[in-house]
Amino acid sequence: MSPALNPPDWIRILGIAGFPIGIVGSAAVAVAARGTAAGRAWIAAGLSLAAAALVGFVILVAVLG
Repeated sequence: MSPALNPPDWIRILGIAGFPIGIVGSAAVAVAARGTAAGRAWIAAGLSLAAAALVGFVILVAVLG
């Protein structure tokens, strides 16, 4: 069964490339903001969203792959 949405390969490549860039970027921002008390909430939110995106990506690959 093929999905109804079948984007071109170049769009898939850009989308997949965004995940590691986002994960590394969120970790770098977390390291930079860790010194402030107000930054800790943003660190937790950003890393949680990055982890959720990674889990979603793994599930998507497992289901459609």
